Amino acid sequence: MIAGLTGPVFGPYIFNWFRINNFLGRGIALGSASHAIGIAKAFEYGEQTVSISSVAMTLSALSGSVFAPLIVWLFYL
Repeated sequence: MIAGLTGPVFGPYIFNWFRINNFLGRGIALGSASHAIGIAKAFEYGEQTVSISSVAMTLSALSGSVFAPLIVWLFYL
């Protein structure tokens, strides 16, 4: 919940600080770090940012659900 709420609040400041102006970078950052609330914030940057953000959120969820059990299995057996 903290990641989902702090991403849209501090995201624009971080984008300006690091000079991230590309829709691809903003979409990946908001989707993978801030989840659904980040996608809602991505609507302010345009349609391409929203689509990249939703793809990034889906891929991070899938990779987390695949790799987390493998890591647990490797280190706790």
